[in-house]
Amino acid sequence: MTLGKTLKQLNAELGPGEISWWMAYYSIAPFGPDRDDLRQGITSAILSNQWKGKDDKPSQPHDFMMFAETDMEQMSDKSLLAAAKDTDAIVKATNEHN
Repeated sequence: MTLGKTLKQLNAELGPGEISWWMAYYSIAPFGPDRDDLRQGITSAILSNQWKGKDDKPSQPHDFMMFAETDMEQMSDKSLLAAAKDTDAIVKATNEHN
């Protein structure tokens, strides 16, 4: 959605090698709205912590992120498995269509 194209359009324009390259790049240097939210959360936490009293609980980046509770680290094993199966199904369906 961020690219303004459907999976079908992306598959028609990008070869498997380029898709694999982008996936590898993302694993090294994540990008996109979620990463942008994390960066802003880090900045906000730093600024917030400057003004807290010594007995106040320090702010964390996720305190400033709208959807931090869906972070993969906080998802249950069942939720992670379901997300993996959904992703696998999308990849298989995309590959079968091409």
